[in-house]
Amino acid sequence: GITVLGNVDAWVTKIKPGGAAESSGKVVVGMRITSVDGESMVGKGTAGVVAARKAKGGAGTLGFVVDQAGFASSGYAPLGDTL
Repeated sequence: GITVLGNVDAWVTKIKPGGAAESSGKVVVGMRITSVDGESMVGKGTAGVVAARKAKGGAGTLGFVVDQAGFASSGYAPLGDTL
């Protein structure tokens, strides 16, 4: 599980200990979610990501991009909706 936050972009703000994201070792805080099952999430924020995942029964493959500079300037604390 991950926690995401953002109105324009969806940022990973927390990784659930023992969850799939942590186990994979591929997801880090500060990554931006760019897609759900190939559908662009750019500019759709957390609400768009959550809606796309719900439409797929809570599943779906997430696409990420590392954007630490963007995350650092976003001002988001480690809070948000858990996926």
